[in-house]
Amino acid sequence: MLGIIRFNKYSIFWAIKLIIVTLCFIFLSEKLQKINFTMLFSLFAENTVKSKLIVSLIFILFFINWGIETTKWKYLIRKIESISFKNAFLAVMGGVAISTFTLNRTGEFAGRMMFLKDKLNIGIAALTVFGSISQLFFTILFGSLSIALVIKEYNFSELLKLNINYLTISVLIVAIILICYLVINRNKQSIKSVFKINNIITNIFKALSMLSFKDITLAFGMSFLRYIVFILQFYFILKLFGISLSFIQIITILPTIFIVQTIIPTFFITEIGVRISAALLILENLGFNETKIIASTTLLWLINIAFAALTGAIAILLLKYKKAKE
Repeated sequence: MLGIIRFNKYSIFWAIKLIIVTLCFIFLSEKLQKINFTMLFSLFAENTVKSKLIVSLIFILFFINWGIETTKWKYLIRKIESISFKNAFLAVMGGVAISTFTLNRTGEFAGRMMFLKDKLNIGIAALTVFGSISQLFFTILFGSLSIALVIKEYNFSELLKLNINYLTISVLIVAIILICYLVINRNKQSIKSVFKINNIITNIFKALSMLSFKDITLAFGMSFLRYIVFILQFYFILKLFGISLSFIQIITILPTIFIVQTIIPTFFITEIGVRISAALLILENLGFNETKIIASTTLLWLINIAFAALTGAIAILLLKYKKAKE
């Protein structure tokens, strides 16, 4: 009987892995088929030496970007489960793989959980979500400020068509979450008894209660560094294709593009069309070449999302059953 149970768990584990990897490859291949690789290669050929140097730099920033995210996640969950940097990195990549076919990256934490000993730990899930919120905070904060500056400086009437109510609600949600946490953290003992009736809420509360002010500060600090890396990556890619921005344009326009990409609801993180449209909305109005804008956004997607998702899919496929249940 025990052997049958083990066999069933083993079969389910492999079935889940195959479904995830299959869906990931299906959605990625669908998007890859829409990319004009001939255009990308022709633009690269204009300056081969410069292209190789900048692409190498962009890949370095890719590892710095996801390395910071890995460090942040590993740090946040350390009090519940310790995990090596290598496995944490593969877990983060696995999260990106599952995000390829889930609404606005909602499946990201599930991919990470597959690499942990306790794959159903509510506390770790809560801390993972907290890490994502800390990243979203800077996207909304700097994006909101940049939209106001861009509308004033460049008179972008198109930006006024955005759902400002959605943007305002997003800012309020982040603010409310932070305020609630600070209030809860100051009243741990009195609130703890209230949540004893619900095991799930209790586990979430216990996990968040583990975060000290130092932990929160470090998490937000690492999220801020990641945001700077995003900006640098996009800047160098634009420069690669001959789109030169001034320092003022970098700190105003790029955050606007990021927040527009974030607040537009999309079922798939791989929805490259949304990313291209957001970039075109801003940069094309400044007189930059449409082909170069599309190439820049496409390359950023290929490196940050497609490459990460493929790495994650392979990591999930090679994940051993004995490793998952240790």
